[in-house]
Amino acid sequence: MDIYTSINHLYSYLDYAIISIPCLFILSKFKTNEELTNTSLQILRWLFIFGALFQLMFYINEVVQFFWFGAYDQIAYIPKQIAFYNRAFGEYWYFYWIMLFGKMIFPLFLVFTHFGRNYFWVFIMAFFFKFGMYMERFVILVTSFHKDFLTSSWTYYSIEPFLWLLKGLILTVVLIILSQMKKRATRIL
Repeated sequence: MDIYTSINHLYSYLDYAIISIPCLFILSKFKTNEELTNTSLQILRWLFIFGALFQLMFYINEVVQFFWFGAYDQIAYIPKQIAFYNRAFGEYWYFYWIMLFGKMIFPLFLVFTHFGRNYFWVFIMAFFFKFGMYMERFVILVTSFHKDFLTSSWTYYSIEPFLWLLKGLILTVVLIILSQMKKRATRIL
């Protein structure tokens, strides 16, 4: 198993961790074992910190590889350098920097105890981490295909209205389920 496969496994565990943060918050409100929920929150906190550190380590490795070894092997690294430059400073540069900060920089704020011991901040940082993961996929796809050098394709990428409708529908269903859960929780108490 190579290192990239193990990093993908770490990401799948972080997906489950993002889901478990609101569950821990709900459990803490029901006066369950407070020590257990705080320990679980700390485990999730450090998972996000290490996930961000791993991403930052691989990012720095790729930057050094492209620009340091590119001076010696121009044929192999010039296309990668151009792709990296277009992602960081091209037409979709803001998505790249949102991805960089959301996935690698913002979760590192959990090192501070003010952010790391609060359910709200851990949840917000987990949201930034997940959003940064989706932005990475967006950056890779859109910056790879936005210039295919056909004159008929020289436009900006825009999401289709059907996908916006689908996202809105999913968000609406999730919010309705959460509001029903809140109503049931207040009836129980």
